[in-house]
Amino acid sequence: MSGLPDVGVNTNYQKTARKSYPTSIAAIFRQLGYRTRFFYGGYLSWQKVGDFSRSQGFDEIYGGGHIGSWASSNEWGVDDEYLFEFVLKSVDDDRPSFNMIMTTSNHPPYDIDVRAKGFKLRKIPAGLESALADDINLIELGHYWYADRCIKNFALGVEKKLQRPLVTITGDHAWRKKIIKQPDLYEKTAVPLIFYGPDVLDGITLPLEVTGSHLDIDSTLVELAAPRGFPYHALGKNLFNPEQRALGFGGSVVIGPEFIVDVEGGGKVDPLPGHELPREHPDVKQINRLYNDLNGMAWWRIVRGPKL
Repeated sequence: MSGLPDVGVNTNYQKTARKSYPTSIAAIFRQLGYRTRFFYGGYLSWQKVGDFSRSQGFDEIYGGGHIGSWASSNEWGVDDEYLFEFVLKSVDDDRPSFNMIMTTSNHPPYDIDVRAKGFKLRKIPAGLESALADDINLIELGHYWYADRCIKNFALGVEKKLQRPLVTITGDHAWRKKIIKQPDLYEKTAVPLIFYGPDVLDGITLPLEVTGSHLDIDSTLVELAAPRGFPYHALGKNLFNPEQRALGFGGSVVIGPEFIVDVEGGGKVDPLPGHELPREHPDVKQINRLYNDLNGMAWWRIVRGPKL
């Protein structure tokens, strides 16, 4: 939301967060003339997310209390399907809009009746038992299925309602619970990133060796929407630009085209799944310096403000 990395200081509680950071994506889209809205399935008081989203450039903020389907909810918020139904009713083509949606169903206490929703898996598929963690259970896996299904149905619904929608899907953090017995560094830290918009993305392809992080989503969306030459602030890069540096900077790791570096864990380099380590070993010192520079700039802006 802020366009800044998490540097361990609870950005949303800092004095500097009372105004939009120059990198805040909603504030940038507001400059472009977009209507900006934030939808959250839970309570807007959680982590002051309602106040923070407004200060970071969202004109309209909606929480679970606005949705009205609390009969199907838990302490975290309304079920995803009702959140997405509310969003789908709210968006239209009257004016271009940027909408951020934060769901809650894929989260403990995992009490949605996924069987009633259509989840049919009754046992772990053959061949997977040996890899899965001992305490995994089907109902929790069913919540993954439910969350995915709700997102799919929403994307298809938006595609029918709007002329040129673009849906971007990611996770706000990596796994909540270990699913396999021996996860590698990539499996411990990676999040998905999906762009879906057949008309918007027509003729656009990802570079062959693209890698990135949450920081790169903002630049990618802005450069898809903005006129050429539009100036904006960002710490990330446009993932569709083949000339950008093929590194992604996460909370404790840096990812490259074939490798991932555990920056906070001593600089250990692991290959990505399906790859071998490149013959030319990554310059870990240089990667560590870039990582520290990026986080140092963000820390200063969040804690000290805009003046050096």
